[in-house]
Amino acid sequence: ESARAAEHARDLSERIPVGVFEAVGGRITYVNEYLVGASGYAREELLGRGPEELVTPDDRERAARGLAERAQGVVADGPHTYRMTEKSGAEHIVEVSTRLLDGAKDARIEGTVRDISREVRLRRLNRVVLELGEVILAEPNIDRILQLVLDTITEYSGFRRAVLSLYDLSTSIPLEGGTEKTLCSGLSPEERKALFEQPPMSPAERREVFDERFRLGPAYYIPHDEVPWTANLGLSGTVTLEGWHKDDMLFIPLRGTAGIIGSISVDDPVDQSVPTVSSIEPVASLANLAALAIEHVYKLDQLRRQKERLHSLSQFGDELANVQSLDALCDAAARRIRDDLAQDYCAIWMREGEDLVLRGTASDGAFPRREVPAKGTRTTAEGEGVTRWAISYVEPVVVPDVALEPRYKESRASIRARGAVPSVGKRRGVGAIDVESRHLAAFGEQDVE
Repeated sequence: ESARAAEHARDLSERIPVGVFEAVGGRITYVNEYLVGASGYAREELLGRGPEELVTPDDRERAARGLAERAQGVVADGPHTYRMTEKSGAEHIVEVSTRLLDGAKDARIEGTVRDISREVRLRRLNRVVLELGEVILAEPNIDRILQLVLDTITEYSGFRRAVLSLYDLSTSIPLEGGTEKTLCSGLSPEERKALFEQPPMSPAERREVFDERFRLGPAYYIPHDEVPWTANLGLSGTVTLEGWHKDDMLFIPLRGTAGIIGSISVDDPVDQSVPTVSSIEPVASLANLAALAIEHVYKLDQLRRQKERLHSLSQFGDELANVQSLDALCDAAARRIRDDLAQDYCAIWMREGEDLVLRGTASDGAFPRREVPAKGTRTTAEGEGVTRWAISYVEPVVVPDVALEPRYKESRASIRARGAVPSVGKRRGVGAIDVESRHLAAFGEQDVE
């Protein structure tokens, strides 16, 4: 019966996710399968070695002293923490408990080894998040905020690589706008090059990412065999372990007052365990803190730009004093709008009888000359199109994405966003100011004002 009990106990020790070892006379006589895998050594390489040889040189003397105390019958005051070294040179923070077996000869010591690397990392990350809060909220530069967040994630969160995408904050729903910035941390030069050669994720693909079926606590986890698109997006990882494939994706949204304003994708977990809600939550807290800081900086920048625009408008009033004709006025206004609003193209159309006449244009050279209509071009005032709609209904039109706007009739293939603001006289539209951009959501309500 005792033999069966001993065999059962030995079987349990082989299957539990904790390292178990036995040492007699200061030499290892037994290790379970978990400790073999965690150390990277073959079982035969471990047997006969001193347990203290498995920790880093800095911890070796302390570990040997503890084992000597156990051999002399001194009871440990609790688990001791060491840095264990794998055969490959990788280090883990482990918690070791040892005791002298009662009645044993030759100082037979048994011990357990528990990997607490993730626990230590999470405690450290939580502390860093609290310490970074004040720094992030006081930082006036968005790029530095983003890079600080990314570097913190790759240093403390347990993920080797991180990529951050910031969406266009100038649109009322940033999730539906273009990608304004992409930054990364932990990538090799070759990986960076491969990443930036890819087009950014489209708004439609983002909506797939943030679908509730992929939600994992504050993040979104997409298994490699459930990716909802056919194109190869992102970079393949380098780590595969039980429950995590190298092509799995984990996205952490940046949630601000305008909703999701960006995302952080992480991969290559450094721990030999899959990400969990508890391990993701500190990263999500850091991401949300960054989102609030980014929105704060952006709003301050918008106020500064608005002040500059008002000053520019005052200067434009002085410029008007020297204007001698309607065409000169329209050209001056088009240039002012192109420059102040950073648009690629501006056109001013005026109604003349049953026609619309192009009275002023300004382009930044983004479009070939053959694609830009010449001044004096005439077209019928009736019909379809964003400009005609704005004049007919005397209402501004903002088109964040021309591909989704049925009123838009293509003029240039590279156009992504469009706007039209009517000129009003005697309760009817007498013309319109058009703006066009190669970037999504480049014209918003503040620009209308």
